[in-house]
Amino acid sequence: HCGWAMLKNRWCDRIVCVLGGVQAHHSARSGLSRRFYEVIPNGVDPLAYSRDLQRRSTLRKQWGIGDNEVLAAFVGRLDHQKGVDTLIGGVTHLAARGSPVKLVIAGDGPMKQMVETFIACGEGGREARWLGLIEDIRSVLSAADMLIMPSRWEGFGLAAAEAMAAGLPVVATRVAGLDEVVVDGQTGTLVKPEDYVGLAEAISELIGDAQLRERFGQAGLQRVRQKYAISDVIEAHQKLYTEIAR
Repeated sequence: HCGWAMLKNRWCDRIVCVLGGVQAHHSARSGLSRRFYEVIPNGVDPLAYSRDLQRRSTLRKQWGIGDNEVLAAFVGRLDHQKGVDTLIGGVTHLAARGSPVKLVIAGDGPMKQMVETFIACGEGGREARWLGLIEDIRSVLSAADMLIMPSRWEGFGLAAAEAMAAGLPVVATRVAGLDEVVVDGQTGTLVKPEDYVGLAEAISELIGDAQLRERFGQAGLQRVRQKYAISDVIEAHQKLYTEIAR
């Protein structure tokens, strides 16, 4: 409705959406034709997320992670949207089966107490570490071997694209904003939202298969280079502005 008002009053000439799913959602709410929209994704600089091996070694030693151990990472707000409870459920499920997960959690938010309680006394919590709010996640991604993103909804899922730029496989939920970024079975694994058992199975599969992690990671990096390279995003905006100006 906001977009319709903007166009009706000539406050703008086009509405830019970061994914096709966002455009479809906005168009359904506004009633506007697709011709008023332009889909230009968020941009990621793959070079900025190249793995820093020295930083990786330093952080893993600091966190007590062995060279041959697989480290999973969660990066995001600690709230309902990001599925922190599903993450904890999945990791707890694996620990109960005798397969605890090495995990770092970067972020802050209203569910911080849940995370702290899990780490303090939850099954498998000893293997997890809460890092707090991290402004620059590149070091965390360099140290990790996969990203877990169990969101209930997303606009774009930028953390997933950043992890892919770092060459990491992604375990995420099959929701709008993630299912366009992460290709199931190619750059990672998608599971149903709130399905902590399915999440656990996907994490377990990646932990046990180094070749799969490598294949997903390389495919993810290639996808970022092809679809989300920041230079291409800048060019797309410049092209749109030139078209509108004419």
